[in-house]
Amino acid sequence: MKNTILIGLAILTFGCSGGMDDEESSQAFLATQMVLSQGVAQVNTSGPADTLIINHSFNCLEGGAATFTGSVENSGSNSEFSYEVDFANCVSQGITIDGSMNYSLSFEENGNQSFKTVYIFRGDLSYSGQVEGSCQMDVVSTSDVNQGGASFTYVGSICGNDATTTLNQKVSF
Repeated sequence: MKNTILIGLAILTFGCSGGMDDEESSQAFLATQMVLSQGVAQVNTSGPADTLIINHSFNCLEGGAATFTGSVENSGSNSEFSYEVDFANCVSQGITIDGSMNYSLSFEENGNQSFKTVYIFRGDLSYSGQVEGSCQMDVVSTSDVNQGGASFTYVGSICGNDATTTLNQKVSF
């Protein structure tokens, strides 16, 4: 009985030891996503190879750094990247980010000006500043874009909160 209670308590606290609510989780995700987008934009993916190995240090705009290590693959109309990103006192939108995560993308062009992207965010990060807490992130984001519009979905968990609830209502592009 004692072991059952301890396991139950461990499961309850596993997602986020900082106790972030949906709003704080959304702010943390958006700050993290900003660094990921800016860092990837600076990665030099030009070169003769279909697969490029990346090791890029990004100076976060408000201080600190994020290091991107991984690969980029291009094959015709499909592309993908996979990075391990290490955050070291990286400040974004007044939030300091530390820790590491896996960040990947697959892009598939479907013809007729339509495409599908799948982003995966997985890792353990800690936040301080405007948002405080430790956060386990396991989010899959899918977008389908065509001439008729776009749809975005988020599945998984962010800081112990349901990503569908936390992000589908908050994130806009």
